[in-house]
Amino acid sequence: TGLGALAYVRPRIQEFEKVRGYLNADTDHVLAKLEARVQGLEKAVKDRDRKLARAAAGGTGAEGERVTIGDVTLVARRVEDASKDLLRAVADQIKSTLTTGVVFLAGPTADGKVAMVASVTGNVTARLKAGQLVKELAPMVGGGGGGRPDFAEAGGKDPAQVDAMLAAAPEVVKRLLDA
Repeated sequence: TGLGALAYVRPRIQEFEKVRGYLNADTDHVLAKLEARVQGLEKAVKDRDRKLARAAAGGTGAEGERVTIGDVTLVARRVEDASKDLLRAVADQIKSTLTTGVVFLAGPTADGKVAMVASVTGNVTARLKAGQLVKELAPMVGGGGGGRPDFAEAGGKDPAQVDAMLAAAPEVVKRLLDA
């Protein structure tokens, strides 16, 4: 009470005033402006991820990226500045172009870790589960993960091993298909 309450409230009022000034909002509309700003930023990030996903999905078809294993097409691709949302979007774009296939994407994240996803077309899930694929590959980058038969995601700690993990993907897919 008294001076103690004032000492508690004063720094919070100063912080509020900083936010109000940053948002250029009057006192009664700070929350509404803050919500609008956050929603705008979230939309911008989603739009950017969609554009990046389209660009990454339409990649050059680099050597070793697309491999046929029996009747299954495997697309194993490195995606820079990976986030799980971006990888999901890229995987969906690529998977929509496959009739019978597996998509495995991985890459270093902004915070120096590894993100990866596996996506399997419905007609392959009886033979190969996406969750099993990431469980087999994720330890190569010091990670783990899992998921559904048609989609799984994982993380790891060693981005230096992403290319080795992607290179191992065809052999792992072949073994899982033959099992």
